[in-house]
Amino acid sequence: MKYTYLSIICILTLAACGSQPDLDTERQAIRNILQTEQNAHLSKNPQMLVDLFSDDFITVSQGMINEPTEEESLTQFARYFNTVEFEKWEDATPPVIHFSDDASMCWVTVDKEVVLTFPDGEGNTVRQSVRYAWVAVYEKRDAQWMLTANVSTNQQPVKELLPAN
Repeated sequence: MKYTYLSIICILTLAACGSQPDLDTERQAIRNILQTEQNAHLSKNPQMLVDLFSDDFITVSQGMINEPTEEESLTQFARYFNTVEFEKWEDATPPVIHFSDDASMCWVTVDKEVVLTFPDGEGNTVRQSVRYAWVAVYEKRDAQWMLTANVSTNQQPVKELLPAN
């Protein structure tokens, strides 16, 4: 009887311990995704960016909730990338990465400085500097991190007209 109780306690203790997620490995995987997002912007590659989105991706911005399809996201980012030139797309402060207890979900707070130029429609080039902040939510699905939601905001852009060449 004494051995039965001891055996049960040992089994329950081992079951409770289970395997803990390797948060250092998961954190590096998220950092790699953040680097891919930057590379997608700087290389103006919408497919590279949209490949990170889940099929049920949701975005919240400018007071609107959207659930774009993959095609809608590709079109939106292609249009955006085709009209701007990035001078800067960098972290203003390091991203803060949080994981759920079982490391199946992750949320990242991002603080980004973006400087870009674009034509104003009147033959002029405009330089715009803006600070963005967002929370990105990732879920681990089939052993792969997918971006499932993004909630973003930005400060008022600072624009300046550049001299004609």
